[in-house]
Amino acid sequence: MQIHGNSLSKNLYRRHYENSSLHQPKQFSIMGKVTFPSFSGLQCNMLPFIMGNKNSLPEEYQPYWSLIQSCKVPKIELGKVGYLTISESYVEKGSSQRRPGIHVEKHPSSRWSGGGWGGGNSRGSGLYMASSLGKTCRIWDCYVEMPGHMGNCEHLRDQLNKATYLEANILIWLTDGCPHESLPQEESGIRQYIRVVTSHVDLWYEAHSSKNPLVELPENVKIIKENKFQLTLLIAFRELRRKFKSVIFYSTLNNQSTFLN
Repeated sequence: MQIHGNSLSKNLYRRHYENSSLHQPKQFSIMGKVTFPSFSGLQCNMLPFIMGNKNSLPEEYQPYWSLIQSCKVPKIELGKVGYLTISESYVEKGSSQRRPGIHVEKHPSSRWSGGGWGGGNSRGSGLYMASSLGKTCRIWDCYVEMPGHMGNCEHLRDQLNKATYLEANILIWLTDGCPHESLPQEESGIRQYIRVVTSHVDLWYEAHSSKNPLVELPENVKIIKENKFQLTLLIAFRELRRKFKSVIFYSTLNNQSTFLN
């Protein structure tokens, strides 16, 4: 697994994307402070919408439009299909609202399991996210070239540089190879979370994503109907079988070799 990283000072944390003299592109950028709409229990995942077009969102999600506009997606992305995730829920102390464990949105083969979300390492791609509660997510300023299955990077925990804890109501942009993790809440309470993924998406999991009657998926996006968690178990089993397929078991009883097929 390859990791490329940069050290991160508090000064750079606040303004590292504006500093054009940096010799390497940063893997995340602080976009600024945002305001979440009133809590209403909204939930959607990878909902397709037209970036720059408020009317492409179902009415119940339109209160988030001003926050979406705060992403300031590049002009080249306007008019293309982006993907919206909103999680509004009450979270118990010690529990995390989102996916636990260190991971990236990039997957071993290109972007998002043969694909990814957002792609690339420039502001013309990638994704944006924000949370209404501080210290419920942390992020590492490095790029994982080849993550594990479904973007898993937990096995790299000891190799990563110092993490940055995200503050409440701060919008960030990050690449699909930037490791991050959702953290257990220190206190029980309501958490609101938003993620906007740009147009560089290869696969869309129908069983886990939200359909939008106003917007069709682009023709280049492959729709996966299988449950991705079942696929994860199947792939893990196949990988385990592959590893052991050529293992030779030596029988001490008859001094013969047995192959696992």
